Amino acid sequence: MRPQNWYGEWWLQVAHIASGGAKALRVDDRRAVILACPRCHDLHVTDSEKFPFKTIGGQKYPTVSEKHFLWIKRDVDPEYYSPDYLRQIWIGVLPEPEKPPEFWNREYFIATGVYR
Repeated sequence: MRPQNWYGEWWLQVAHIASGGAKALRVDDRRAVILACPRCHDLHVTDSEKFPFKTIGGQKYPTVSEKHFLWIKRDVDPEYYSPDYLRQIWIGVLPEPEKPPEFWNREYFIATGVYR
């Protein structure tokens, strides 16, 4: 569901679990990506503890990191969640999955009717 203050295109995007910063080899493989709305994709950062918020369209949102995308992948697409594969393409230690900020769990519930 498009947020009221979002004026860009609105469709699901393929988002790489590693947000950049040389965290992993960039591969277009279902095991290395999730589907995300444009707002979530834009709020994807390498370190959400260092950058906990980002402002888009004048509104402040909690960011999501690789840990959160790993949790989403494991929860939403378990058939293609492969920590072994991700360790092969990851540079450094693969982080442990972590539940996204509560704001995003509520947004997911509003959009899908499923609470995570």
